[in-house]
Amino acid sequence: MAETCRILGHLMAPFTPAAAAELHAQLGVPSTYDDRGAGGPGLARLLAWGSGPTRWQTGDAQPLFPRVELPEAEAAGDAP
Repeated sequence: MAETCRILGHLMAPFTPAAAAELHAQLGVPSTYDDRGAGGPGLARLLAWGSGPTRWQTGDAQPLFPRVELPEAEAAGDAP
């Protein structure tokens, strides 16, 4: 599962670079991208199965996309 998440992190880096970096941090894998999701080695190398760490050390699980709570009025449909 960790290897699949590592690969998903590389695939989502161009679209959500902060979430990809957070996912890699939670997996204990260094992020190879800059703040825009660019840079690093080519995808062919990064997406190769088994090219991650040989020993995984995961951090605390945190939501990558936390739920946004709406104020009561908006949640009830009373918003303009």
